[in-house]
Amino acid sequence: MHFVLGIDAGATSTTAAVVDEMGTVRGVGHAGRANILIDGVEAGVNNICAAADSALLFAQARHEELSAVCIGAAGVGDEGDPIRDLLLREASQRLRLSCPIHIDHDAAVAHAGALSGKAGVIIIAGTGAIAFGRADDGRIARADGWGHWVGDEGGGFWMGMEALRIWMRAYDGRSHWTALAECIPRALNVDSPRELVVALSSGEISKDEIARLAFVIAEAAGNGDTIARQIIERAACKLAESAIAVARNLGFDCPTISYAGGIFRIGELILEPLHAELMTHLPSAHFTAPYMAPVMGAALLALRMLEDATLIKVD
Repeated sequence: MHFVLGIDAGATSTTAAVVDEMGTVRGVGHAGRANILIDGVEAGVNNICAAADSALLFAQARHEELSAVCIGAAGVGDEGDPIRDLLLREASQRLRLSCPIHIDHDAAVAHAGALSGKAGVIIIAGTGAIAFGRADDGRIARADGWGHWVGDEGGGFWMGMEALRIWMRAYDGRSHWTALAECIPRALNVDSPRELVVALSSGEISKDEIARLAFVIAEAAGNGDTIARQIIERAACKLAESAIAVARNLGFDCPTISYAGGIFRIGELILEPLHAELMTHLPSAHFTAPYMAPVMGAALLALRMLEDATLIKVD
């Protein structure tokens, strides 16, 4: 019996799954986030190993019984990225692997899971946001995912910052108070914009906390706040814009487009305008719910490695 290990090492958490050659999940493990760019390779590898060890323990399998491993990690670049190569070496040593191991960015494993390994485009929106596509001939394309300073438009942090601006405008008298503006200071436990600025500057309020404001926005929108609904609709347009760019860069006429990430827990409030915007620009596209979770996409890619002799075998 062959076992493979798939790992989704994301910017929020890490999940590992041990799967047998028939595709049956034998064990799942969880650990903290593994954003290599933010936390560093050592911290990322620590959580990757913790999730892997937990999954192996649950599966009652040993490291030496693994036949292939695929890791999708946040913060990893394309082929040739030195961080990718460093993560490959460190993860191989720490996991005591003697089997083939493949490292990719987390968008690639999310794509494999959502589209069951088939060609198409995935929109990923959590704290950040990226669109990623793969064609049948192996060509890939991406749009955005450039981090919260210069990109990630339509992601949770972007939405949260939009909400903060709404509150500050209302506080100054530059716009009217809305239910959303009243919710923001309570959600962040601050009383004034000055207190917010100090908390942001000191790191007391984190990027993740700002991203979680997306769900405050969704609640306000569900209760009829038009400003909150407009933020969600603008986020949907930004996400669609990235997916459309990827589809066009790959020459797709009628792409399958799916999605992944915590922002989509908002549900139809964001899925409906996202679908509408995609259909406006790509009327032949097929918009579908994800088939599998990203960790299962990593496991699927690991299963494919069993018959791919071109991948590196780690000594």
